[in-house]
Amino acid sequence: MNKSQYNADKGGFEIEFMINKLFIPMDREKAKEIVNKSPDILKLTGKIRYYKPETLVLDQAELVDITGGEKYPVINTGIIEKKEIQK
Repeated sequence: MNKSQYNADKGGFEIEFMINKLFIPMDREKAKEIVNKSPDILKLTGKIRYYKPETLVLDQAELVDITGGEKYPVINTGIIEKKEIQK
């Protein structure tokens, strides 16, 4: 994750994973720590519901900092439209 993905107004990271739009709520100070850590210590866990490629959904997800064991909820906020994917 990087600084540009943090939305201060919403208080969390807005990221894309496969075709899912995700939001990870996090206060600004914790976000600064996460951005400065190696991406190798962050793990995204969850279940993937798959019916066909257009409907792949990440469910029951959390971001885990494997060094400290801290867990952050991941909220699925929608599916990326095909025209957005092709950008």
